[in-house]
Amino acid sequence: MKSATTAMAYLPDQGRMRSMRSLCISWLNIFLCLSLSHVALVPEAPFVPLVRRLLGASMHQKREAEAEGHCASDLPGFPRLWLSTAFGCVVNGSVYVDGVVQTDPTLLVSTSSTVALQRAGEMCRNVPPQRELYLKFYKPRGVISATNPKQFDGKIITADYFPPGVPPHLHNAGRLDRDSEGILLWTTDGHFSHFVTSPGHGFEKEYVALTNCARDNKPPSEECLKSLREGVVLKDGHIAKATRAEVIDFDGRFARLRIVVTEGKFRMVRRMLRGVGYCCMQLLRVRTCGIGDAVVRPALLHEAVKEAGQKGQKAKPVPATLAQDLQQLLPGDFAPIEPEEVARIYASAIPLHSGTS
Repeated sequence: MKSATTAMAYLPDQGRMRSMRSLCISWLNIFLCLSLSHVALVPEAPFVPLVRRLLGASMHQKREAEAEGHCASDLPGFPRLWLSTAFGCVVNGSVYVDGVVQTDPTLLVSTSSTVALQRAGEMCRNVPPQRELYLKFYKPRGVISATNPKQFDGKIITADYFPPGVPPHLHNAGRLDRDSEGILLWTTDGHFSHFVTSPGHGFEKEYVALTNCARDNKPPSEECLKSLREGVVLKDGHIAKATRAEVIDFDGRFARLRIVVTEGKFRMVRRMLRGVGYCCMQLLRVRTCGIGDAVVRPALLHEAVKEAGQKGQKAKPVPATLAQDLQQLLPGDFAPIEPEEVARIYASAIPLHSGTS
């Protein structure tokens, strides 16, 4: 009788143990799923321009040499190539893709394709694929465009949003000032980064600016918009021009303007608006280099005005999440840039750097 009573006394504890064990297993499964999803959330480029395949292999050799304390030319393997050299190798018929000569530097090549380089007097070299990332990120307001936390002690930077597992050489291709928000490009490709940030390429950057029209309760006039298009003289003497300037929303007191520029000087759009007598309460970059799109939010003007006035609002330094709609990003979202867009950037910029323009 005593043993039966003792056995029954243990039943509740055993039930609790089984429940705790089940709960632990459930949490472990959730953790594993989240961990796997984080890895899967960083989509690598399935295709890269052919010239980038050569340059990527060359840069990988350089990084390995530097890590070992050697000069890249001292190690056997893939030769050190510059952009003009790699471009010449392709157009001169020295590069084979799956056994076929290809002479288009911007040809999109799969990471599964076999690429070989055959130059006069040299053995045929395999061109191994590298892990390349081309991402677009909706930078929230209040985040500094930087990757080195030591330079901005305690402040939130874009590197705080890098998803887990990305290569250490992932970086911002361009910048957005701390008070602005919208599309910022991330990449492991230094040439792509140079192309999209060099002013000589003339890539467009599209902004939506919120401004106060309380002085006359009218939207910016056509004369004002014309001044933006023809050029505003900034305090440093630079003449900043918009290729497009138009009012897209007005509620009787506040207005939204669409402003497109081809330069990226510090706080330039804000200074342009100040030059024609308007403040900039909110600045959103919806597209850059034809790559986007950021959702214009809040949708209603009075809500946008309220949010713009919340000076104490702080961004949350958490890893960015893959956007549910890859063409409509929200703050903190990221998405892959289409390979065709990468090839377009290369096709537009390479002639200026290869001596073929």
